[in-house]
This record gives sequence, C-alpha cells and structure tokens, in this order.
Amino acid sequence: QDVTYITHKKDKCDTSVWYYYLKAVDGRTAKCKQCNAVLKTLGGSTKGLHTHLMSKHNKKINDNTSNLPGPSNINDSEVEVPPMKRKISNYFLPSEKSSCDVILARMTALDGLSFNLFVTSQDLRQLLISRGYNDLPTSVTTIRNRVVNYSLQIRERLIKEICQYKAKGMRFSLTFDEWTSTANKRYMNINVHCKEKFWSLGLIRIHGSMSAKRCKDILEQCLYKHSISLTKDIVAIVTDGPNIMLKVGRIVETEHHLCLAHGIHLAVCDVLYNKNKELQLNTTISETLTNEIVASQIEDDCYSSNDDVDEDFTNPQMGLDFESIYKDIELSNDFNIIADIIDVLTPVKLTVEALCRRDANLCTADAVLKLLMSEISKKQSYLAQNIFQALKTRISQRQNESEPKIIEKEPLTLKEKFQQQIEKSMQVIKPETQKLNDLMSTLKKEMALFESVGKRGHHLDLAYQYLMSIPPTSVESERAFSAAGCIGTKIRSRLGDATLDALLFLRSFFQN
Repeated sequence: QDVTYITHKKDKCDTSVWYYYLKAVDGRTAKCKQCNAVLKTLGGSTKGLHTHLMSKHNKKINDNTSNLPGPSNINDSEVEVPPMKRKISNYFLPSEKSSCDVILARMTALDGLSFNLFVTSQDLRQLLISRGYNDLPTSVTTIRNRVVNYSLQIRERLIKEICQYKAKGMRFSLTFDEWTSTANKRYMNINVHCKEKFWSLGLIRIHGSMSAKRCKDILEQCLYKHSISLTKDIVAIVTDGPNIMLKVGRIVETEHHLCLAHGIHLAVCDVLYNKNKELQLNTTISETLTNEIVASQIEDDCYSSNDDVDEDFTNPQMGLDFESIYKDIELSNDFNIIADIIDVLTPVKLTVEALCRRDANLCTADAVLKLLMSEISKKQSYLAQNIFQALKTRISQRQNESEPKIIEKEPLTLKEKFQQQIEKSMQVIKPETQKLNDLMSTLKKEMALFESVGKRGHHLDLAYQYLMSIPPTSVESERAFSAAGCIGTKIRSRLGDATLDALLFLRSFFQN
C-alpha cells in the first residue's frame, strides 16, 4: 500500500528530529531523508527516529521542545530512577563534554600522539566521531593550527592569572636553563614560581651565540609578554652553575641562587670521577699492603710443614694457584668498595629527591641538607669523609653572600667625571636612602617582635612570602627539557619552534 509522506512543520529547525525525516499522512511512520528508511512512529513517539540517527548516521538530536507525547520529551537527568533499577552511573553527575580543540591539545601534548595519527588512523577517527566530535579536521595543518591557537588562549588565561597574583602583592622567582634538541637547535625554558604554584612559559629559540647580556634581554622580553617586570616583580633567579649563568646572576638586579641539586652532583663527581692524588697514593699503599697480607696468608695457612712445602713444589699437580687467590681477594675488596658507595650515596639520593620536589622551598632545603651532612659525618669510611668535605665546599659556595653586581655603563668623558665629582660633593641625603634606612629599622623591630612573640609584622610577612617563592633547585627546567625530548624525537624532529613551544606549554598546563 502506497503511503504519502509530507514535511513536518518543524522541518526547518535543525535542532528538531523532523529536520531529517518526512512524516506519513496517517502519522504511523516516518521516512529518513538520507537513506529512505521507513520507521514506525506509533503514538507519536520519536525514540526510534533518534536511535536510527545515532546508530546509522552518528548524529544526536536533543529534541526536548517537541510537544508530542512520548519518552523523547523527558530529560534523562530529571527522571528519578527507582532504587531497584539504579546503576552506579546514576549516583554521579554527567561530566561536561570537552571541545574538540581540548581533546586534540590534550592527546598531542600530554599523550604524545602525532598530528598525522588523527588523519591516518580510521579507528581513532571513528572513536572520536562516535563521541560526537563531528568537526574533527582531516588535514594535519588544520589540526596543528587548532592546537597552537588553543595554546594561545590558555596563555591569555595564564597572563590574567599572573596579573591577579600581582594585584594581591605577590612576587615571583624564575628558574631557567638552556637545552639543545636532537635537531641541534638551542632553546631556553623559563618557569615562573610563586609560593602556591608555578607556570611554565614554554620554549624560546636561541639563534647564534648566547652571552650573558643577551640572556638577560631574552628574559626581559619573555617576561614582558606575560606582564612581568624583571626588576619589580622578580625576587630571585635560580640557575645551575656554568660561567654564563654566574655572569647573568651578577648583571641582573635581583638575587641569584645556584641550584643545590647541581651542587650535590658536582660534589659527588669531585670524589668519584675526578683524579685525586691522595686517593691514588692511598690506593697504591692499599695494594702493597694487600700483597703483603696475601703473601703472609700463603706462608702461614697453606703449608703445615716443610715436608708439605717440598712435596708441593716437587709435585706439579699439587702446586698452588696464586692467580686465583689474588683474584678472590681483589674481588672481595671490590665488593667492599661497592658496599661503601651504596652506603654513602643512599642518603645523597634521598636528599636530592627531597630537594627536587615541587613543593620544596628554602626552609625544607635547609633542613634536608643539615640531615644529609649529619648522616654523612657519622660514617667512618674514607669515601664518606671525602664526600663530606666535597659537599661542605659545594654547599658553602651556594650559601655565601652574593657577589657584587656589575652595572655595565659607557665610559665617562673627562667633563662628565668632573661634573659627577661636583655633584657628589654637593650631595645631600636623598629620600630614597632615608626610606631604605627606615625599612631596615622596621624589619629589625619586627624581627625582634617575632622572636619574642612569634608573630610576623607586615613587612616581615611580605619578606617571608617572597622568600617562600624561591625554589631550591632549577630542576623544573630539566623536567621541561625531558618532556621536550619526548615530544621532539628523531621521528618528529621537523616540528617547528612555535609548535614545540605550544606542545610543551600545553603539557605543563594539563599536568598542573
């Protein structure tokens, strides 16, 4: 029997299920516009129409505005499920669906999937489309652009968050370091720390040589883009110990703190790897004593009488294996040395792990270092004594007063020198100097109050907050370089600088 189909009154609304179907005149069936399938609509129910769209065409329509009776007009979240029919999912609120850009950014930056995989993998595309991401791009360039644009949006949110912390009176510290990729490209990573959290600012490409002045210029430019001033908003910078970083610490106006984990590493290398004349002398003496001990053991223990000696030397089959005896003693000495190394380096390992925690600060670092020195000093081995002295030297280098700042200025002419000398002779006490003296006297009074009462004043509390923002190590940059090495592998070494910067920035964002 021929059935006549007509358009529904809601066929113009793309949010209605009738946008995809034709309605029979008798109202019992409906015909799909895409595949011409005929479906029953007894009683005006559109549940079968929704099921057909979802299973055959991967389309989901929330048709809650229809005035037709049936289960399709009822919101699932508003239905109270009977206790006997409840599932575990009924006890949890439905999570908000992430956008396609968020999914692409998370899977590429955090999970390490390549852009090309979203184009070539049919299974991955089918899974994402079945989740409702019908706008999944089919071009690698489009996917890359959407990920980079999403990183720019997150960076804008980061700038607003930093401005909110600045409005509260917070100050920050910096950790930065330099890294060379597998493609022989040099980058710098910068991290901004405050007392509560930290932000990674991504990677900055370095072209050509890297001087201290240029490093300072790169820092200022990157911080300016994120609404941070190197002179006003930064309390201290934390780096490792190369000469270039030491000079950067002398020319910037903030405090410079050297990485404590790097100092411990250098101390261990000074003892285990560097040549030590005293150690070589002790090794020679030890070998000589060992040979004498072996000879005495052979003479005392191996021969019970002179007859046995004569018999052993006259019978070739009964001769002693001197080589095996020496090897056994040398092997025993090697095991003793390994045991000493493990015994000494175990507290060193635990100390480095404690220093490199993300919630570590200068207070926890001081406590951990005191415990380390106490544990090493209790050990009586020669290796422990050398490790103790090396640690003491390296740590004292990082806890001494900062070196005088170098202010690079152009040389003055003879006229300018005379004018400077005249102004110096006529100089009076400036208000800035008076304010500085007043601040120091106020801090001394608040320190005395804190020692007696245990309560910090306003200025002392600000100083405490600023100091708590300084991390004891620069290991956060090493983590960033490790992540960058995982992203920029030999297979993906052709990633552009902007793409690698966006992926590393998003990885840090999703991890935090």
